Amino acid sequence: MGNTTELKRILRLTAIVLPVAVIGGVLATATVVLGDLRANVAAYADLTPADIQDIQFVAQTDTSLAVALYDACAASGCNADLVHPMITASAVNMTKSELEAALEAQARILIESQVTRDIAPSGSEAARMADLEIAATTRIADLYRAELRSR
Repeated sequence: MGNTTELKRILRLTAIVLPVAVIGGVLATATVVLGDLRANVAAYADLTPADIQDIQFVAQTDTSLAVALYDACAASGCNADLVHPMITASAVNMTKSELEAALEAQARILIESQVTRDIAPSGSEAARMADLEIAATTRIADLYRAELRSR
């Protein structure tokens, strides 16, 4: 007889605790989900090349190189429509040792441009030209590295 009383007590306890636990779990989950959905909703916007031109993407080496060359040529007077295809075509046709030598040359140019940038007064034409040369040199080096990796 003690067993039946004990069994009834356990069933009553289970009949109360289990639904309360399930309801509590559902409320906790709903709170987390709704809290995440209402807080700082991500707004998606289309990106243009101008939005990312200062970020170095190996996947967009050709695009970022073109932007850097057009900017540099606009300031220096060169013809980017001629320079850009020459650089990309020569990279494709270089041997591995030529690409490595070209990377070393880009590193030297980058160092010289950085020195020029460091000594030029902020906002001056020399500083602006050095910044453009640094951007173009960096992107040419990215092109050479990407070409090396693809082999």
